[in-house]
Amino acid sequence: KKISFKLQHQLDELEKAIPALEKKKLELETQLASGITDYNEIQKLGEELKTVSEDLDEKSLRWLEIQEEI
Repeated sequence: KKISFKLQHQLDELEKAIPALEKKKLELETQLASGITDYNEIQKLGEELKTVSEDLDEKSLRWLEIQEEI
């Protein structure tokens, strides 16, 4: 099935964004697991990880939705 230009553009953008978010999530998880003890740094990294994870979940879900339409 042919998809619209708009959907194809969304799919292309998601396929670029998802690996970048996965990489960022892994970097944050690694930093958090590195044994840092500064509470403020841990809190900052934790909040950023939560934001990245939510964004990744949202984009992954949208990618799946588009795949189902194809």
